[in-house]
Amino acid sequence: MNAPTPDPLIGQVIADRYHVTALVGEGGMGRVYVAEHVRMGRKSALKVMSPALKTTADAITRFNREAANASRINHPNVAAIYDFGETPDGLLYLAMEYVEGETLHALMNRGGPLPAARAAAITKGAADALHAAHHLGIIHRDL
Repeated sequence: MNAPTPDPLIGQVIADRYHVTALVGEGGMGRVYVAEHVRMGRKSALKVMSPALKTTADAITRFNREAANASRINHPNVAAIYDFGETPDGLLYLAMEYVEGETLHALMNRGGPLPAARAAAITKGAADALHAAHHLGIIHRDL
């Protein structure tokens, strides 16, 4: 059995500011890491666009638009955006508030179906966050 290939960003410092410590997840546009700001010591979620997409103009435009739009939302159910940019070697990143917790999938795997009141509270929180985005003309296309 082969060991998984180590992620090349773990242990690296991105944009002279974010020390990458762990991989949190992966999606179509890239990966999300836990990172710590090297001067402030603040933990962040660092979304990094897939290097395979860095030559795709449409993907770069979407990533930058997502970062700019998300930075305009001020709501308790939306992770705050701290920074976004591009490194000299073309790596696009978005630094945002890191929220401790587990995914809905993990919660349901651990405890089974949610009681109706708990499911309603989670749904209401997500709907409130979406309303804040829609109020600014932002449409979330990836729920």
